[in-house]
Amino acid sequence: MSYICAKNPDLWFSEVQEEIELAKDGCLDCPLSVYTACRERGWEEEHGVFGGLSSADRRKLNPKRTNSLVRRNVAEASTVDKTLKSAKVTRALDLLSKGLNSTEVAATVGVPPATVRWWLMRHQAVN
Repeated sequence: MSYICAKNPDLWFSEVQEEIELAKDGCLDCPLSVYTACRERGWEEEHGVFGGLSSADRRKLNPKRTNSLVRRNVAEASTVDKTLKSAKVTRALDLLSKGLNSTEVAATVGVPPATVRWWLMRHQAVN
């Protein structure tokens, strides 16, 4: 999976305020588990935007006070991502049962066709 920060890493380490704000906004496009894990990594970095926080933002916050919050958010985010994936799987299987092929289902659900086929094989193996 490719994240927006991987496409233009210089933006996430810019010193220009407008670019820093763009980078913070870009963080919002990440899956929640990646976002919170990235934010946790940011505490170890002196420069750059991580998890929607610039280095200036991190200096204003107390990392000791927020570390437990970050760990809890990572765990919660993983659960949210699993729930979203589960909804996609359910939707994909429903569309397949209605006669759509894996390519059509993939386009509708927003995943590669191979993922839809894998979900179907797992579903058939369980049932």
